[in-house]
Amino acid sequence: MRRWLALPVLVPAIALLIPGQARADSDGYYCAGPGYVALELRSWSTGGPHLLKVVRFEKGRARWAGQVTLADFQAREMSCDERRVRIRGWGRGYVSYTVDVGGTPRVIREIEDPDREPSPSLFHEQPANLGEWAHPGRHRLVSTEEEYVYRLVITVSSTPLKGEGMEHHIRSSIVCEENGGTVLRRFIVFDGTRLETVDESWAPGLEVQT
Repeated sequence: MRRWLALPVLVPAIALLIPGQARADSDGYYCAGPGYVALELRSWSTGGPHLLKVVRFEKGRARWAGQVTLADFQAREMSCDERRVRIRGWGRGYVSYTVDVGGTPRVIREIEDPDREPSPSLFHEQPANLGEWAHPGRHRLVSTEEEYVYRLVITVSSTPLKGEGMEHHIRSSIVCEENGGTVLRRFIVFDGTRLETVDESWAPGLEVQT
């Protein structure tokens, strides 16, 4: 489901990426390139295979622009450039994908090495997260359009669970602003909850916008 909502003025923010933390059995990691955001979602989020999904933003709007199927693995690093996404991590050994997102997303290189031993030193930077483990904030996205500004806006609200822990509601959206700062539209990319119990265990309960 796609939703565009009229919103009040937001204060401009500087361009940055969210500090991420790769956790065992988690997903929602992303990277951003000029005019797009790439998001990885595992089977419990999709109800099917592990996916890399692409959201493209242009001409004042955002839209889902396609997806590719990945092997099931835990992402440890993601990077985006002008037209390619690289995602790497560990599943049944080392896994790496390079995806061309210049048009319809397609895998152009895939590496699976079941004999390669896990090594934290292999990865340079942990991926950022806009899913269950996202941190609240507003982050400017790269665009070549002069008349619009696009931001990734993440909100997190928490509710106590009668001594049993906390329920965290996470919503991540791409917001389009006019250059003067007036917000025009919001495209919801992720809307879900994370349960944090007193023993620090958690269970996912999410709705990914499709």
